Amino acid sequence: MTKKSILFLFLLITGIFYSQQWQTATLQHSSGLREYSIYVPSNYNSQNPASLVITLHGLGDTMNNFRNIGFAALAETNNIIVICPQALNDPLSGTAWNSGAGYSFYTPMPT
Repeated sequence: MTKKSILFLFLLITGIFYSQQWQTATLQHSSGLREYSIYVPSNYNSQNPASLVITLHGLGDTMNNFRNIGFAALAETNNIIVICPQALNDPLSGTAWNSGAGYSFYTPMPT
């Protein structure tokens, strides 16, 4: 993802969400529709910059499981916006990032 894409995503997200609850949203990407959860702290103010943390859950896990390990409390105390994207469905592990280390990594290459 390019710096412009990250900046656009950040501006889009901060312009839409102003709550202290996890929200789930989607983003159209060249690889398809991608789902993510976002947490914006209750003390967020668009006039006061906040840090952005993008978390990546492990192979076979989900954004829903990963976001429930304490990121909301961390976000509240440190003025951090947290984004937990969802990996793609993978026939071997359940979910995997499209980094080449998932299902396609284990599939024999055509000859």
